[in-house]
Amino acid sequence: MFSRKYEGKHIVKFNYPFCTFCGANLTEQKGFSVSLKSWICIECKQPLFNNDNELEKKRFPDMLQLCDKCGAILDNQEGFTDWADEWKCTECGYVSPIGDEYNSESDARWKFE
Repeated sequence: MFSRKYEGKHIVKFNYPFCTFCGANLTEQKGFSVSLKSWICIECKQPLFNNDNELEKKRFPDMLQLCDKCGAILDNQEGFTDWADEWKCTECGYVSPIGDEYNSESDARWKFE
């Protein structure tokens, strides 16, 4: 979710946040807010992170954590950290486990390119 996109050797400035994979205007996607830490592009289904500094703090920087029951993005919930063993979803109340055994590379919901 950046305001610049490389096009050949030139940098093109956009006046809106866009998906770095497909170029979709994220402000047109229902539920999107620039204040979110993470977002899944509705057009191409790729997870996006708003701040690279946040990735450095994560235990699993190449994974987006989702609620096992309702699919909410746990990374966006107040106080969430993937350093915990489990997290109670603030949207549905379900407790989702967090750890290597639950976030396997074969589980496409968790891992992104």
